[in-house]
Amino acid sequence: MSVLAAKVSAHYRTEIVLYATIATAAVVFVCILLACSSFDFTSWMLYVVVIATAFSVVAMIVLVTMMITGSVMKPLLIVILIVGTVIEVVMMIIELQMILGGRSIELSEDDYALGAFMMYTSIMSLFLKLVQLIGFADD
Repeated sequence: MSVLAAKVSAHYRTEIVLYATIATAAVVFVCILLACSSFDFTSWMLYVVVIATAFSVVAMIVLVTMMITGSVMKPLLIVILIVGTVIEVVMMIIELQMILGGRSIELSEDDYALGAFMMYTSIMSLFLKLVQLIGFADD
């Protein structure tokens, strides 16, 4: 993930990467606040996984169709990135509540490495999506 983030960061201008970093920090802060709320997001995990899987299938079909036809529909790519980012944010809230514990799904104390890995990959994925979104808006 770090190499991918470095390659993407080198591809875009410094301002875009800085804006994406600030946006990622703000979104993570909001996710932490929501994870500390009394609402149990982990009880909705099955629904979020099904929605994410269905969205991934639809996105893959759209992207493969774009590759086959050779046309790039920028608004459609932006919509796919926005929906993917929203799903990623909801999953991050669920993962944070799993790490914090006390909900219907939680990680045990021995799963600290898994929790760290989940948080790292979620934050990096969110950062990469935001860099792409801001990069598309810049073009």
